[in-house]
Formats: sequence, C-alpha cells, structure tokens
Amino acid sequence: IIDVTISFKDDSDRVMEIMRNVAEELRGEPKFGSVMLEPLEIFGVEAFAETGVIIRTRFKTVPSRQHTLGREYRRRLIKALGQAGVDLPAQRKP
Repeated sequence: IIDVTISFKDDSDRVMEIMRNVAEELRGEPKFGSVMLEPLEIFGVEAFAETGVIIRTRFKTVPSRQHTLGREYRRRLIKALGQAGVDLPAQRKP
C-alpha cells in the first residue's frame, strides 16, 4: 500500500491519472513489469489530513518484491508530480 498526500488545491483526479501513468511506465519495463501481478489499484481519496488529501494505492507483486517496486514507483512519482506542478506538502511529525 502506498499513500500519497497532495495539497487540497490540487485536482485529485489529475493526480490519480499521473499515478496510473507512472505505474504503467513501470509495468512496461521488464525489470519491474515482471514482478507486477496486476496493474496499480487506486482506492482513491483515503482521508483528509492536516496537510492535504491522502490518496491510497496498491501494487500486487510476486513475493518479497513489493519494496523494490514501491521505492522505484515513489521515486518516479515524485518526479512526475513535480513536473506537473503538483504540491506535495511536508508531513508533520507527531
């Protein structure tokens, strides 16, 4: 499960489309596509946080490969969202 917090001002539908595109890019690469059992599942807006809206997603992978895929997905997603001008608010520490 991967949660992404975006600013309240950003369009969640647009962000979810970017998330899908990044996942499909990974799926098209042998190194990552071979460990993905299904396309990215986007549950949608999971909750409202103090800093923004939380969008929840999930990859189904072959055993013990979820962490490698998740790290690469997050790395690419940060780049893609930044290029699209999406604000990723800082997370507050309790």
